[in-house]
Amino acid sequence: GQASHCDHGCSGCRRLEDNLEITTDTVICPGTYTITDDNDPIGVALIKADNVTLDGNGVSVIGGHERCSGRAVNSEGYDNIVVKDFTIENFFIGINIRDGINGQIFRNTVDSCTAGIRLWGSKDSSIHNNLTTGCTEYGILLTQNATGNTVDNNTMVGNAIGFGSVYSSSGFLTNSILWDNATQIRIGFSNFAADSQIQVRYCDIEGGLAGVSVDSGSTLDW
Repeated sequence: GQASHCDHGCSGCRRLEDNLEITTDTVICPGTYTITDDNDPIGVALIKADNVTLDGNGVSVIGGHERCSGRAVNSEGYDNIVVKDFTIENFFIGINIRDGINGQIFRNTVDSCTAGIRLWGSKDSSIHNNLTTGCTEYGILLTQNATGNTVDNNTMVGNAIGFGSVYSSSGFLTNSILWDNATQIRIGFSNFAADSQIQVRYCDIEGGLAGVSVDSGSTLDW
């Protein structure tokens, strides 16, 4: 893949391609990119350093199929990551930050993925001002001991599960809209002993508590 310097005579942006490694602040060149990322679990844009802002600059990134494409944006083990201004469709995971601290994911639209936005083991991070639709598992997911995270001012519509906090994860869900999801919120798994906890404040949730599933050992602060 390309290195993270600039394209086209240093125009100030990078064209997106599969397995593009990002090691410094990067703006993606405008356009629509169809990248199938066929069964590649790593991803299209790969963040490979701390303190990186990846600016999608309004681009659309379209994968081959949500079960047969990897991650559109992927960061594993890096801190202070910012991912913003992407439209993403038909990937396994739209945006994934794993094992990072103080990440930010904002102003993205993610449609028809398995999971739209996922924090895996990440801590003290923020997901805000995003839209997730049509995801076959979760619109937004905190998992694998993702703790201290804030999910604020997001819209999760038409997903299988709008928002999930599972496998010992915790955080805050605030000022968000959850509507027309099969399950609005899921906290924990009944067959997994560790607790998950979520505080919900000032959200518009279709069905209220009737749309929320809280499994054994987990806690909802409503």
